[in-house]
Amino acid sequence: MVIKALTPSSKPTKVREMIVNILTTDFPLSIKKLKLLLKKNYNKSVSYQAIHKEINNLIDDKIAIKKDQKFQLNIHWLQEVRFSTDLVLSNYSSKKRNSILRLLDLKRDGDTVSFDFSSYNEIDAFFLELFDYYSDLFPQKNTILMHYSNNWWPLLYPMEERRIFSKIKADVYGITALKYTLNKWCCEYEKSIGINVHFTPTKDGIQWTHNVFGDLLFNIYLDEDINKKIVKFFNKNRDFRGINLRELIEIIHEKGNFKLVVIKDTAFTKSVLETELKLFKNS
Repeated sequence: MVIKALTPSSKPTKVREMIVNILTTDFPLSIKKLKLLLKKNYNKSVSYQAIHKEINNLIDDKIAIKKDQKFQLNIHWLQEVRFSTDLVLSNYSSKKRNSILRLLDLKRDGDTVSFDFSSYNEIDAFFLELFDYYSDLFPQKNTILMHYSNNWWPLLYPMEERRIFSKIKADVYGITALKYTLNKWCCEYEKSIGINVHFTPTKDGIQWTHNVFGDLLFNIYLDEDINKKIVKFFNKNRDFRGINLRELIEIIHEKGNFKLVVIKDTAFTKSVLETELKLFKNS
């Protein structure tokens, strides 16, 4: 995930960089207009031939595009720059301990990577980021299948969920066994933003401990004591009356020991998807 090392600069020194800077604010522009702005903004006299050469190089590198005999930056390149810089910032902020980029190390069947978390909140942050960048990390339209009993994302991150799933390219499915009023409300919200949700009783044949992201298998090992508090909270609030979100937030942030193990297993994930997605066709 390496992009061309050319981003807008406050003090460009090369004509190529100056053109990119100009096109960040004024677009689309003709060669003649670019020539005038190079002189005006940077006191740089450049021939038409030289500008043509730089523009063609930018087009070849997919940094710029031609539109009606004028030129502007390629929106896909701008998105790639944002994606790359956001991930770099995330890596530096978390010291790469739980960077989603580590998933790119899973190249062959049997490859494994593990992550350690200290709270449910850290796990949520990881998966929210993974969903946000999933289509960039894995451009193929891979299917996502999740299993969950208690669901609090629509309660705590509704707008973030809506933003993320409005742009994700993957087909997302969720299987849950609990038909509490609270859980049903959360699932209805997720259906409204594009997630396919199915209720089914706990039974043999469902891989309840697995989550599938394409050909990657995700297993989460929860802190037993904190998970008991989550179960107790949802049992107590199953009818959705007088729910105390502050209590839920405190549990989500409580420190404990959580682990996520991810393995690349093409055959097994394919088998899980083929078996369990039939539930959605029959519902």
